[in-house]
Amino acid sequence: MPHDWTSRTRALTLELTRLNSITDTPGERACADVILAMLKRLPYFADRPQDVRQLGTLNDPLPRSSIFALVRGSGRRTVVLAGHFDVVEIDAYGSLAPLAFDPEALIGPLADRLGGRAAIELRSGAFLPGRGALDMKSGLAVGIALLERFAQDPDRVGNLLFIATPDEEGGSHGMRSATRQLPELAAEWGLDLEAAINLDITVDQGDGREGRVIYTGSVGKLLPVALAVGQPTHVGMPFDGLNASLIAAELIRRIEGAEDVGESPPATLQHLDLKPAYNVTVPHYSWCAFNVLTRCSSPGDVLDHMQRAADEALRAAIALHAARGRAWAERADHVTPTFRQTGTIWRAADLLAQAPAELRARVNALAQDADRDVLAGARAAFHALAQGLALAGPGVIIGYAPIYYPLAQADPARDAALLEACARQAAAVSAEAGTSVELRPFFHAISDMSFLAEQIGSDDLAAWRANTPGWRRWAIDAHDGRGLPTVNIGPWGRDAHQIGERVHAGYTFGVLPELVWRVARSVLGAGL
Repeated sequence: MPHDWTSRTRALTLELTRLNSITDTPGERACADVILAMLKRLPYFADRPQDVRQLGTLNDPLPRSSIFALVRGSGRRTVVLAGHFDVVEIDAYGSLAPLAFDPEALIGPLADRLGGRAAIELRSGAFLPGRGALDMKSGLAVGIALLERFAQDPDRVGNLLFIATPDEEGGSHGMRSATRQLPELAAEWGLDLEAAINLDITVDQGDGREGRVIYTGSVGKLLPVALAVGQPTHVGMPFDGLNASLIAAELIRRIEGAEDVGESPPATLQHLDLKPAYNVTVPHYSWCAFNVLTRCSSPGDVLDHMQRAADEALRAAIALHAARGRAWAERADHVTPTFRQTGTIWRAADLLAQAPAELRARVNALAQDADRDVLAGARAAFHALAQGLALAGPGVIIGYAPIYYPLAQADPARDAALLEACARQAAAVSAEAGTSVELRPFFHAISDMSFLAEQIGSDDLAAWRANTPGWRRWAIDAHDGRGLPTVNIGPWGRDAHQIGERVHAGYTFGVLPELVWRVARSVLGAGL
């Protein structure tokens, strides 16, 4: 490789990984200050302090901030390098928790603990362990190493803008805020934002082929929710009513892993009845929340699928309960079922439209309550809506909880320059390094690409907002195709979020920075 990145990228990774920056903790907040200080120590920013900025996150219950650092060259064309500095908790390390943020000290004890392949990989130096070493302090290290090298080039073309954000492992307050702060910052600094490179991770349990990847898109994420409304009755007379949990169970059976809801297997995130305490009445309400990942479906499409599933579930629950009631009625000491055997599916948008202003305000306030997590807030809001309108069951309310990661998908016309640079430089670096680098259409997990490349249209956003009480909790705007051309080029490793988290040293510290460097410079017109 033409430039030796390894020692500097590794040193930066160690320095960053030693920072305990667990999401939603004081360490996360302090990490932004430390990164700011690291950047200000660089000769370029020591002479140009106005080109590094710390900005607070927006609509965030916690006092967090992001770092923006600009190295200027000639012209206005700018490539963004982005990553997050928060990490997940360290509970999995157990007695090794004191070493979780000290990669070099962790190697021996962790190898002894894990044994097998992991021990061999750690002791050989092929992988570096530590919480955040993979996800994603090494990606940030690559970004800072590129800034340093770019600043050393007296003939640099274009500009590099490095962004480090908090809260990717939680609610993405960092990147959601940064993308709303970028336009004003770009105008102030006189920049034309041409493309973004997200530096997030890929996990591969094999030979690395699935890890050495440039992703040109990222899946979207929606949280459809449902509140089943039953007919309460004494448990000794169950067929005089209908248990809301039966309706919810039928709905879960139709959603869990279904092939027609989104483009990845949907999963149930939460299921519980809303009884506050024990009594001898069957549940009146039962709550479900689902994780749906999308590659093409809009919020309207997913809600249509939910409505069909809810209708089928309600009909099935009624039919099953009625059949069992009739079977029991054939016995001398039981009576014919008397519960209502027709039901209703309500969309949250329709119920909110008919709710009095006072009720609507209360519902939205519950959903936006920062003292509740996002599902607890949504659950309280839907419950209040059902009670406030005195909805008669059986039925199901469907809508969304206020989390929405828009689908990020490459646009062949808009993103042509970035895609061409990725394909050309991946081939060149692969040949020189003797290792594969492939292009793939979708990052398999949610990522901050969703906000950098945000292309959500106003119609899609309107459908989501209308059915999402408290949607303002999740700050998001319609872009109608105005997001940045964005790819993900990041480190690879194994066991992210687990005790065995480790990053592949050879690729991440040597090959990856050269690949990102070449792609960025190509987009900036440096003639690579």
